[in-house]
Amino acid sequence: MTKPCPATLLRTISATLAVSGLILLSACGGGTGSTRSQVPPAGISVSLAPAPPASMAVMAYHAVGARVTNDSASGGVKWSCAPAGSCGTFALANTANGTKTTYTAPSTVPSGGTVTVTATSVTDSSATASSQITVTQAPSANFFVSPTGSDSNPGTLAAPFQTIAHAQTAIQGIIGGSTQSLVVILRGGNYFLTQPLNFTSADSGTAVANISWESYPGEASPVISGGLQLTNWTQGSNNVWTTTLPAGAQYFEQLFYTSTSSNGANGVRRLRARLGAPPLVGSYYKVANPVTVTTPETNCPQLTGQTTGPYQCFDRFYYTPGDPISASWANLSPPSGNPCNAPTGNPALVGDIAVYSFEQMGMSKMLISCVDTTNLIIYLTGPIRFPNDATDTTTGFVTGHRYLIENVKDTFTQPGQWFLDRSQTPWVLSYVANSGENPNTDTVIIPQMPTATPQVLVAKGLQYVTFQGLTFEHDNFTVPAAGNPYIRLDESITSAVSCQNCQNVTFDTVTITQTAGTGIDFITTSTKATTANNVFMNGAIFDVASHGIRIGQRSQNSDTLANVPQFTTVQNNVIEGFGRIFAKGFGIAQGCNHDNTYTNNEIFDGYSGGINIGALNCPGAGGTLAGNNVASFNLIHDLGQGVSNDFGCVYFNTTPQNIAPPSGNKALNNVCHNVTDASIVDADGYGGQGIYIDNYTGLVDAENNLVYRVSGSTVAQTCGAQGVAGAFQNTIKNNILAYSIQSVKQQGCTPSSATNKLFDMTNNLIVYDKGNIQGGCFSCLGGNCAAVLPATVNLNSNMYCFVQSGACAIPTGRPLFYSSEDPAGQFGNCLKGPGSYATLQQWQSLTNEDLSSVQQNPFSNLSSSNSDFTLSGVQSMVGFVSFDASQAGTTSATIPVPSSIEATFPAQSYQASDF
Repeated sequence: MTKPCPATLLRTISATLAVSGLILLSACGGGTGSTRSQVPPAGISVSLAPAPPASMAVMAYHAVGARVTNDSASGGVKWSCAPAGSCGTFALANTANGTKTTYTAPSTVPSGGTVTVTATSVTDSSATASSQITVTQAPSANFFVSPTGSDSNPGTLAAPFQTIAHAQTAIQGIIGGSTQSLVVILRGGNYFLTQPLNFTSADSGTAVANISWESYPGEASPVISGGLQLTNWTQGSNNVWTTTLPAGAQYFEQLFYTSTSSNGANGVRRLRARLGAPPLVGSYYKVANPVTVTTPETNCPQLTGQTTGPYQCFDRFYYTPGDPISASWANLSPPSGNPCNAPTGNPALVGDIAVYSFEQMGMSKMLISCVDTTNLIIYLTGPIRFPNDATDTTTGFVTGHRYLIENVKDTFTQPGQWFLDRSQTPWVLSYVANSGENPNTDTVIIPQMPTATPQVLVAKGLQYVTFQGLTFEHDNFTVPAAGNPYIRLDESITSAVSCQNCQNVTFDTVTITQTAGTGIDFITTSTKATTANNVFMNGAIFDVASHGIRIGQRSQNSDTLANVPQFTTVQNNVIEGFGRIFAKGFGIAQGCNHDNTYTNNEIFDGYSGGINIGALNCPGAGGTLAGNNVASFNLIHDLGQGVSNDFGCVYFNTTPQNIAPPSGNKALNNVCHNVTDASIVDADGYGGQGIYIDNYTGLVDAENNLVYRVSGSTVAQTCGAQGVAGAFQNTIKNNILAYSIQSVKQQGCTPSSATNKLFDMTNNLIVYDKGNIQGGCFSCLGGNCAAVLPATVNLNSNMYCFVQSGACAIPTGRPLFYSSEDPAGQFGNCLKGPGSYATLQQWQSLTNEDLSSVQQNPFSNLSSSNSDFTLSGVQSMVGFVSFDASQAGTTSATIPVPSSIEATFPAQSYQASDF
C-alpha cells in the first residue's frame, strides 16, 4: 500500500535518531518526478464499504473504506469532506482499494447539521462515492449499553441495555434491509462476563451496512473482562491477605493488581511464588543432564534415524546437586503410581508446581509430577516436544540450559506474590501486599472464563463488523494437565479475542491487555471457510502472555489459497510487553498464509521476535501459500532480553526445499535495534537477528531498513531457495546495517550448484565493530572462486567501515571475507577457509565480488551508543538512496500504553558498548 505523507510526524522513534539527510523519495507514494499523460480506464466505479453511519456525535470516529472496480492502475481513493474546514478529518487521506481509514467527526455541529464524506478515485476523479452524516451534539446510535442499564430497557441513551448479548439480539432484529451502517454504543465501565461473548454470522453486517460496536465519545474505554474482582479480604501476619473464593470458581494462573495508593502501578501482572532470587521473577537453575534409558519406553522414544541407544527421555531431567529442589514441598502432590515411588498426594493438586524449560529453540511450561531426590531427577506430568528425528536438536533437555520453578508454597513470602490453595474447598487465595497496598480498597482481578472456553470474545463466521474504542482483558488460558510443550507458533495457546473464519472485521482503537494467552487471532478452522480482509488498526496490545497478534497457523495439506487467512492489515498499533508467560510469543505471529500487510507499528519489550512470517518452511500439498506479505515502516526494538533464541525483528520462513518460493514477501523501511538473544547467559545462545530469512526461503526483498545493535546478524539467511531452477535469490538492498555482535550478513548453507544464486546484497551502508561482516558459508564448491562466488552469493556496491579504525581499515587477524570448499547443499558447519581475504582489494581481485564497493565511513558522528545516522555525503559512491528512518513507527500520538511493563523473567540485555 502507498505510504501517506502526514504534515506533521506525530510519533518518533523512542531511541533518538539523528537522521538528517535520510530522505526516501518513494516513501510518500514513489515516482520519479516526471509525469505522463494517460487515459483513465473506462468504467471505474467507487463504492463505500463500509459507509459511515447516518448519524455521528461531535468528535466521534468511525472506520470507513472504499472499493474501486475496473481500476487497472490500482490508484485507490482520496478522501474529502464538506463543508471544508468544519467537516472532520481522516487518519489517512488516501487509501488503497478495500483499505480502511478512520473518519473523525468535527468538534462542533456544522452549519446545517450535516457533513458529506466522499471517496474519489485517484485514477479517475469523476468516479466518486459519498455519504451524508448528520452531526449531533449528543451521541447517536441504534442502541446503547451500560453496566448500570437493564435488559428490560429499550436500549436508548436514557434507558440503555445492560448486556452486550442482549444488544446483539436487538441489532439482529433490524439489520435486514439496512442501507446504512448501524451503531451500538457501550458506555464506559466494566462488563464482567461469565461466558465468552459469542458473535456468529447472525451478528454480521453487509458490505453497505457495517455494524459498529463502539465506545461512548469522551468516556473511558469500556472494559470487557473475563475476570472477577475479588473482595472481602482479611489481613493476617506479615501483610498476608486472604480471601475465600466463591463456590464453583474456575482454576486460574494469572492475577492482576491495580493499586489506588500514590506509589501503586495499575493493572500489574502479579506472579506466583518462584524459586530463588530475585524474589518475583525467580532464579534460573541449570539442567545437569538429560535422562537417558537403554531401552525405549513411554516418553523415551527411539527417534527416526536412531539405530541404537541410549534413548533420551522428554518427561524428566537431572537437576544439579545443590539446587534447592525438594520432594517435600508443601503443594507437591505426586500422582498414584509415580516414578519416584513417593506417597500419593492430593489428586486435586497434581501438577500444582510448574517448571519453565528453556530449550534450544523454544520454551515449554510444564508441570511437575514428582521429585526423585535420590537420583536427582525432576519428573513431569507429560513430555516436552519430541524431536522430528535423531538430528533435531531444537528440543530436548540440554546440559547447562535454564529452567525456572513456579508456584512453590514454601517460597510464598515476598511482597507481590500470590498463592491459590486448592487443597480443600472452598479455595483460598492469599496475597502478600506491598507497602501501601490494601486489597479491599485496591482492585484485584482473577481470570474466570471456563477452562474449556477461556476466550473473552469468539467471533465465528462474522462479516462486516467493527469493534471500536473497546478494551478486552482477562481471558483464562491455563496449562493443560500434561503441560504445554513448545511448538512453533504456540498454536495450542488460545487468545483473548478470537476471530475465526471472519471477513471484513475491523478492530479500531481497541486495547487488549492483561491476558493469559495470545492477544488476538485471525484463523481459519475449516477448508470450506475463508478468513480475509480483516483489520487491526490504531490499537494497543500490551502485557500479553504469548503473541500480541496471531494470523493463521502452520500449514496443512488441506490448505488452499482461498481458505488460509489473507489480506489482513495490522496498521498503526503499539505492541508492548509480549511473551510475558510463554516467552516465545511474537509481537505479530503469522502462519503460512498470504497477502498480509504490517505497517507503521511499534513493537517492543518482548522476549522473542517482532514480526514472524511463516513457520517450518510452510509445506503444503500444492506447494507454499505464504506469499505477498509485507512488513513496512515498523519500529521494532528491545527484543529477546537474553531470554530466548532464534528470532528476528522481521522473520521469514516460507518455503520448503525443492519448491519455488512465493513472490511478494518484503521487509521495507523498518527500523530494528537492540536485540539480545540468550547468548548473554548461555554458552550456546544464538539467533537474535535483525532481518531473518530462514531455511529455504527465497524471493524476499529487504530494502531501506535500518538495523543496528543486534546480538546475532543484522541480516541472517539460513540458506535460500534450493533444488529449483530459476532466479529465486533474496534481495538485500539499500539498507543501513550497523553494529552486530556476530556478523553483518550470515549465510547458513552452501548453494546446491554453481548456478544457485542465494542472494544479491547491494548498495548497503555497513558499519561494524565487535563482529565480522561475513558469518557462515561462502563456498567455491571446488571450482573457480571468481566465477562461483558472484554467481551464488553476490555482493556489490556496498560501503564498508570497521569503525575502530579512523580509515575504516580492516583489523589484523580479522579477514574481511573468507571462502571454503564445502560441498554443495551443505547445511551449516561450514569451514572458515581455506580462502581468506584480508583486504577489500584482495577480495575484489580474487573473487570478482564487491567490484564497485568501497571502504568509507558514511556517517558523520556515529558510534555504537549514540544512534546518530547522519550521513556524511559519501553514500552516493555506492548508489545508496537516502531514506527517512523517522517515518518508521506509529503515525498517531494518541495510542495510550504504559511507559513500561514489569518483567516476568530474569532479563538481561547487551549494552551499547557490547556491540
